[in-house]
Amino acid sequence: MSLILPHTRGLFISNVALHGTGACGCTPVDVTGDRQASITVTSSITWDAGTNSNLVDGATGANSTDSVDVPALFVDGDYINFAYAVSKLINEVTWMANGAFDFGNWQMTLGGQTSNTFAVAGTGSTVIAITGLTLGGTDARLIKVGLFAGTNTWLQEIEFQECTC
Repeated sequence: MSLILPHTRGLFISNVALHGTGACGCTPVDVTGDRQASITVTSSITWDAGTNSNLVDGATGANSTDSVDVPALFVDGDYINFAYAVSKLINEVTWMANGAFDFGNWQMTLGGQTSNTFAVAGTGSTVIAITGLTLGGTDARLIKVGLFAGTNTWLQEIEFQECTC
């Protein structure tokens, strides 16, 4: 199923079935490590340093080889795309950064539904359960909500909790 979303920006996870926490019929697994072979990353954001693939390389060094240097400003609708080769069922998204970070508010859309708005902030890492979505689908998009002058820091990884059943 293809889903054409009205937004031109957002975290776009292609070929992924994404459900709210608890939608998994088995115990979900935190998928970590180098995922470059199974996930292609693109973004509308111009990083101060580093490349998109650093977000799924499994390395967490605060440098341009292992991470991306986040600019001090996110624009409404900025996105990061994660394209999978096969469908996935995902319950949570984990953002990891060097030290304290605040990346403002985001939402996820899926199958015509929009999740609750949630803040992406923490120290070291933060786990975000996707809520407000009851229908699955193959395409999902995490959208930056509003202009935000946030933390200029190293974004080290973005990881997903996947169902294995």
